[in-house]
Amino acid sequence: MARRALSWTCLGLVKALEDGAAAALDVTGASRLQVGLSGGPDSLAMAAALAWATGSRRGPLAGREAWAHVVDHGLQPGSAAAAQRAVDQAAQLGLRTRLTRVTVERGPAGPEADARTARLAALLDDPDALVLLAHTLDDQAETVLLGLARGSGTRSLAGMAPRRGRLLRPWLDYRRSDTEQACRDWGLTPWRDPANQDPAYTRSRLRRALPALEDCLGPGLAEALARTARLCAQDADLLEGLAERELTARAEAESGPGPKSESRPEPGVERLRRLPPAGWTERGPTARAEAEAEPESEPGLGAERTHRLSLAGLADLHPALRSRVVLMWLRRAGLRDLTADQVDAVAALVTDWHGQAPVRLGGAAITRRSDHLGLAFCPDEGPAGRSRAPDRAWVGH
Repeated sequence: MARRALSWTCLGLVKALEDGAAAALDVTGASRLQVGLSGGPDSLAMAAALAWATGSRRGPLAGREAWAHVVDHGLQPGSAAAAQRAVDQAAQLGLRTRLTRVTVERGPAGPEADARTARLAALLDDPDALVLLAHTLDDQAETVLLGLARGSGTRSLAGMAPRRGRLLRPWLDYRRSDTEQACRDWGLTPWRDPANQDPAYTRSRLRRALPALEDCLGPGLAEALARTARLCAQDADLLEGLAERELTARAEAESGPGPKSESRPEPGVERLRRLPPAGWTERGPTARAEAEAEPESEPGLGAERTHRLSLAGLADLHPALRSRVVLMWLRRAGLRDLTADQVDAVAALVTDWHGQAPVRLGGAAITRRSDHLGLAFCPDEGPAGRSRAPDRAWVGH
């Protein structure tokens, strides 16, 4: 890419990318940078910004190895040609290029989520690369609105994290109009994905509805939704951290039945135990911890692989904390895509016990015993990758 003075828009985008990527490289230990490129205005502008930052003689990313990774889902006519066009544009910018064609496995989450899962898996298959995603503030606002429409908890309303592992989104404070302007300033012609105008996709419909909502509610709606995401992320991080400590203190994963010793909860957990639940309506989010618990033997559940959760003090926890402890325990056991109703049913074994039948989720049965909950997978089934299609999903990014 020819070197010339940057416009103010391009300068701001380059600076945000440099600052975010430099910090993430230090934390992750990644040795190279890789932008996920579709050829659209957002990712094309990021490819140009990456080429500029790594091609500079000075700066935090100067001289760094930089790639553009194009993932072709093959979901629409002409996708192969669009992918090759993006590869050619990246090469002209001076980036190394990679093209991956993937097969999207269809599941209950819907085609958009399935395509996203396949794309991220492809982008993350290089363990030494920091993956740059060009999501903007507009994308964040749409994500929060989708979470609200689904009645989700704070983790979903937190939207997309600026960084999660080796995934970096350095432009969440910038608007889609900024990337469009940057493409014009750099003389780039982006690809226009026809799926973005297809009313069959929820996010496409929402993208058209957001300006109408702003006309109705007043200017600054997208910025307000992005601010909500930041505030919810702080709350979710705190509550999930406390839930993880609480679960660690009480989770029983030793071999053999019988009572287990209890650890003293953290002081923060004790404070939450004293908080009154009156007026509380939140339905906790998907927990981030996904470690597997060790198998044990649980009499009466009819399976070799079971998991236990001590009931000691669990009913005394604030609902915001208790729901996360239960959800985290279920996820550690291997259950995925749980709904709020399903988690409520398991929590009712703790807070509203009246001899009800075991709760069955994704090939597992959760039963209350005298001092613990027991989870056992039915013979020959094991952990199911997905439970039923959610009606009130615990949606997270």
